[in-house]
Amino acid sequence: MHRDNRLVVAVSAGVLATVLVAVGVFGLRVAGRPASGSGDVRMAPATPLPPPPVSPYDGTPAAGFASGVAGIVLPRAERVPDGHLADYQLNTRAITAEEVAETLELVRQSLIAARLGYPMLVEHDPEPYLRTLSPGYWEVWSRPSDPLWEHSHDWFESPASANRLTRLAPGASLSAIPRMDGQITYRNATTFDGTSATETQPWRILEVVTRFVWVYALDTAEPGEGIVVVRDEAVWYVPADYRLFCCESNLGVHPGEAEARAWGADCEAYAEGLVRPGRPGEIAEVTDAAFDLDQPLASTVGCRPSG
Repeated sequence: MHRDNRLVVAVSAGVLATVLVAVGVFGLRVAGRPASGSGDVRMAPATPLPPPPVSPYDGTPAAGFASGVAGIVLPRAERVPDGHLADYQLNTRAITAEEVAETLELVRQSLIAARLGYPMLVEHDPEPYLRTLSPGYWEVWSRPSDPLWEHSHDWFESPASANRLTRLAPGASLSAIPRMDGQITYRNATTFDGTSATETQPWRILEVVTRFVWVYALDTAEPGEGIVVVRDEAVWYVPADYRLFCCESNLGVHPGEAEARAWGADCEAYAEGLVRPGRPGEIAEVTDAAFDLDQPLASTVGCRPSG
C-alpha cells in the first residue's frame, strides 16, 4: 500500500470572506444613466474591511518562518573534493556537484516525510518515510521473515523514534500548516556504519547534517497555548558509489545519529515519542531560546524522548 506524501493543509475560511468583501468595496455601480454632463456616478457605500486573520504563530519567532515544505531550503550544491587525512589514514573520493544536488533532494524528501507528512503526523504510517530511504529499509520493514523485521518495527514504536520523526498523539490536531527554519551542511564522510574510509577501501559517501526548528500549532481550548517547538539535529549518509556496499539496494539515504528536544508539548507524552499540547507545569516553556539554532541542542532544557 502506497500513499502520497500529502502535507497537512489548513485553510482559513477568512480568506474567502475577505475576497467577497473586497469586491463589494471596490466595485462601482451606476445608480442610473447620469444627466448629460453631470458626471453623476455614485459608489456603493463602503464597508469596513475585516481585520486580517490572526495566525497562531503571531508574537513568536515562527511568524517570520516559511510554511510547509518552503521552509526546507537546500544549500548550493558544489563538488566535494577528494580527501586524504594522513594522521588517520583516511581516504575519500570526490563527489560531483550533480551527485550532491541529487543527494540533498533525497534528504529533503526524507525530512518532509518524517516531520511534515500527513501519514506520519496523523496516521503514524512509516511507509512514505521508509520509501525515501535506501531500499533496504522498506524491504526489511515489509518482510516479516527478515531477521531485522522485529528490530525495525520496535524502533518505530519506541520513544527514541521521536528524535527523527513527529507523530501527533491521539486526539491532537493541527490548527495551521507547520512552520520551520533550519540549516543543512554536507561533507565527504570519513566514517559510515562503524567503518572508516582507508587507503585500501576509499569511498564516496556524502554526510549531510540537518539542524531544524519545527513549529506546530495545535488545536487547544486555551487561548495563547498550543504552540509546540521541536528542534532536532540529524545526520544522513548517502553513498554515491554502491560497489563497496554489496549491492545497489544500499544506494539512497541512510539515517545516522539524531537528537531532538521539544517545548510547549506535554513532556510525559513526548517522553513516549508523541506530540500533544501541554499545560503550564507539564511543558518546557516556549521561549525565544527554543527557536535559536545557534544554541547547542545538548545544552537546552526542552523535553526529550525516552531511550
